[in-house]
Amino acid sequence: MIESFDFGSESVKSALTGKLSVLSSINGLRIPDEYPFEAMDRLRERYLNIALSDVALPELPEKAKEITFIQKSIADKNSPVTEDQLTAQAWFERGYMYGESNKLDEALNCYTEAIRLEPTFSYAYTNRSDINRQKGHLSDAIADANKAIEIDPQDGFAFNNRGIVFGELGELDKALKDFEECIRLRPNSAPAYSNRGRVLFHKGKIDSALESINKSISLDPNIPDAYYVRAQTHQTVV
Repeated sequence: MIESFDFGSESVKSALTGKLSVLSSINGLRIPDEYPFEAMDRLRERYLNIALSDVALPELPEKAKEITFIQKSIADKNSPVTEDQLTAQAWFERGYMYGESNKLDEALNCYTEAIRLEPTFSYAYTNRSDINRQKGHLSDAIADANKAIEIDPQDGFAFNNRGIVFGELGELDKALKDFEECIRLRPNSAPAYSNRGRVLFHKGKIDSALESINKSISLDPNIPDAYYVRAQTHQTVV
């Protein structure tokens, strides 16, 4: 577990559901940001230094063996993880936790450090874009989203973030285009449908807005903004 990880965090608890919920009851080793490799040495030498033959493992079904073989083949082709990459990931996770706590300045600094260490870290640009938007730095938010999309054109979150900024700037056509692209890349993204519904509402396309909002609510009934926009569309129809 990286140093800033917390099983008690609401964002962590909401992610560790179903079979993943058991993870919070298992011992874990904390990895200090400054000493990732030393921590991994400790993990390997103190806790994992037993022969695999001494561990009782169930026989994998044939399908699982096939998947494992494919995953191992892919992993073998990847370049080794560098110390900078591990540190960049730690800064990214710390930035996420600060963002969840609404500590925007701290989050911004963490994402900036992650990007300094790993300049092609697309998700760090995506998340920094959202933090810049919340701080009112709209031009910086667009620049970060543009960079994220340049690095990873399949990053639906970056399109969604940029669309929100375009919406706040009143550039509705650009916003709509970005939300459409996010939905194409992530067809189950409830926020993207909600955001698209808001733009369609402001463009006067009430029926399409309502359809998009209803889709958002069907995917995730816990987005307050979706209900607010739907109420606006119903008032307009009445």
